[in-house]
Amino acid sequence: MAENLDTSLTVEAWAEITIKEWLKKIKAMGIGSSGQLLNSFYHHINTSADGKPQYVNFAFEYYGRFVDWGVGKGVTIENRDMLNTSRRQKPWFSSVFMTQLTILKHLMAEKYAEQAAVVVINDMQSGNKKTTGGSSTSSSSGSTSSKSDLGLNKMTYKEFLERRKQSGW
Repeated sequence: MAENLDTSLTVEAWAEITIKEWLKKIKAMGIGSSGQLLNSFYHHINTSADGKPQYVNFAFEYYGRFVDWGVGKGVTIENRDMLNTSRRQKPWFSSVFMTQLTILKHLMAEKYAEQAAVVVINDMQSGNKKTTGGSSTSSSSGSTSSKSDLGLNKMTYKEFLERRKQSGW
């Protein structure tokens, strides 16, 4: 599990990795000898008022999509396969984007699950403090245990995972 629970940082890193993967695919396919397409990539993350990412805008030279589709200079998608032309699809965009989108989906699910677990853990711990009356010791069946023995102190999600691993569940 990741230690970073900030979704903004995750989306920012994801966008940068997506662009790097596109550039890698473009270079591998020998697209754009001038370098104009390679140098045109940019991303912007739009966030809500509370700083949570809403969507990502990617920008690059639009002719790159024509290369991806195998169209241009009189060749349309409709007649591309019928014409005797050297134009062929060089699919650099869609396959990379769909793969990266699946990765983002899993990353965000993990982040939100971790955030929810932290909220539940902290809520349960604060509820336990209320039921024990805030005392440092609790008596049960004649035995006395400290709050730390009962796990009533607030802990981070990482600490929770470590304790869970130690306990065998």
